[in-house]
Amino acid sequence: MRVPNIYDYSGPNGEYELDFAIYSGTKKEPVKIALECDGILSHRRRHNPRDRRKDVNLQAAGWIVLRFGADEIQTELRSLAEKENHVSSIVEIVDNIVESVGGLLTANTYADNAMRTRLTGLPWGSVTCPSCGEWQNDIVGRMVKCRHCGMGYKSSADSKEDV
Repeated sequence: MRVPNIYDYSGPNGEYELDFAIYSGTKKEPVKIALECDGILSHRRRHNPRDRRKDVNLQAAGWIVLRFGADEIQTELRSLAEKENHVSSIVEIVDNIVESVGGLLTANTYADNAMRTRLTGLPWGSVTCPSCGEWQNDIVGRMVKCRHCGMGYKSSADSKEDV
C-alpha cells in the first residue's frame, strides 16, 4: 500500500509504503490503521525524523498510526510460540481501536445474538443440544449441528432467550 506525501512538501515529494494496513468500519465511517514495525537495523533510534514525517502524513490522510519496536515484536512472537492459547496484545490494541471508533462491528459485538439477528435477518439465540446437553449460539428454528458432539437437531431457543 502506498500513501502519497500530502503534508510535507519541503522534503521529497514521494509516497510512503506501509508495513501493514488494516481497513475496517463502513464507507461512511472508515477506520484505517497503519501498523509500522521499527526494526533494529533500519531504525536505530525510535521516532527518527523520517518516521515522524511519515506519521504526520499518514495522520493527515486519516490513518491511525501504531508503531511497534523490534523488542515488542520479538516478545509477541515468543509468546505466540510458547503459549497454546496466546492472545496477541497487538491484535487486542487494534481491536480496541476499531471497537472504540463509532462502535463499529468487531468480534465482540458480532458474538451478541441480537447483533447477529440484526445483521443476518435470521433469529439467533442460545440453543441446547438434546443429546449432550451442551449449549451454543446458533440460528433458532433450523437444523443445526452440535459443535460438541456432532449430532444434528432442529434448534429451539432456550426458555431464557428472547428471540
